[in-house]
Amino acid sequence: MLTAKCIGCGCTDDHACVENGQPCHWLRVNRVEGIGVCSSCPDALNQFASTSREQATGQDDYRNSPEWKDFSSRIGNALCGGRSKAK
Repeated sequence: MLTAKCIGCGCTDDHACVENGQPCHWLRVNRVEGIGVCSSCPDALNQFASTSREQATGQDDYRNSPEWKDFSSRIGNALCGGRSKAK
């Protein structure tokens, strides 16, 4: 998954905005697309809603994708040593 970047101000997971001595947090985030809206940019929520599907939807789509199936298959083979199921 990508590091998210705020579409309002450009802050990221690693470089948060600071307001009144407190770091911002995500109001909405899509880790698959790497974008979000931080608590310092609530006015950007409408733009986010029109340009992105939210994180939960993205995760569901990704888990049904060929990339996820390939990844999970490779992990299973690495953990099980490529063994087939016992008969």
